Amino acid sequence: MLQPENQQTSQSVPPQAAIMQMATGYWVSQSLYAAAKLGIADLLKDGSKSCDELATATAVKARPLYRLLRGLASVGVFSETEPGYFTLTPLAACLQSDISDSMRAVVTILGEEEYRAWGDILYTLRTGGSAFEHVYKMPLYQHHAQKPDQGKMFNEAMMVLFPGACERTEVEYRSLFEACGFHLNKIYPTRAGTSVIEGIRV
Repeated sequence: MLQPENQQTSQSVPPQAAIMQMATGYWVSQSLYAAAKLGIADLLKDGSKSCDELATATAVKARPLYRLLRGLASVGVFSETEPGYFTLTPLAACLQSDISDSMRAVVTILGEEEYRAWGDILYTLRTGGSAFEHVYKMPLYQHHAQKPDQGKMFNEAMMVLFPGACERTEVEYRSLFEACGFHLNKIYPTRAGTSVIEGIRV
């Protein structure tokens, strides 16, 4: 009898090795974040470039950048075409900022705000409170209101994750807020195509 693929995989890897893979998963996610934040994929959209060129364009050191890109290449993100030169792969192409289904904003948000909040998960487990609010000292949308660039990035990420989503009308927002015990105060349109909604408790 055939076993499900995930069971076969888990049984073929020693438990300690499987746990190690899980525990170090953030090595890949944070490397993706750094590449997305630096805009490496955008710099490679016209063809391969040397690590020195990429380092100069992004104002970082070439040697650690090379290690970062080699690590990402090992999981299929970027490809080293010749020593010290990198190009896009289908996975890396998803990090370009000027494509309709770009994952750059999603990866950036997860690697910055969400990563820091998840690092405080024990706070939530011990108190029941929001780890995000504990780290940033305010709710998510208040934080975005104070940091418009982060708010715009978050909105762009949401539009990618929920492509079928559409804006509600002011009447719909007002009705929704009233049902929740709030008064709709103001709607702030954003360049990302969604709005930030401000309300006060009645």
